[in-house]
Amino acid sequence: MEKYLAAADEVLAAAKPERLFPVRPVWYRSERAVATDNVESFARRAFRRPVTRDEVDKHMAFFDQARAQGMNFEAAIGFALQVVLVSPQFLFRGEIQPEP
Repeated sequence: MEKYLAAADEVLAAAKPERLFPVRPVWYRSERAVATDNVESFARRAFRRPVTRDEVDKHMAFFDQARAQGMNFEAAIGFALQVVLVSPQFLFRGEIQPEP
């Protein structure tokens, strides 16, 4: 697990911020709404499929936790994206069977 976390850190550090955070904070949208859009967009691309509201909420819980611990906005989103990169939905490609 530690190696997966280290690899996720390297990937996020090497990525261009505009690719990680396509939706930037603006005065008329809440910080959490902007973070949700970014996490949802990243998860959809990482999982190579549409993501459910429950999946986004699960990853946003990590964002909320990071913000509560005093991380700044971008670091907190980065923490949530790191969780996406170490999740089984990203690491393993599942096959959908028509008849399980």
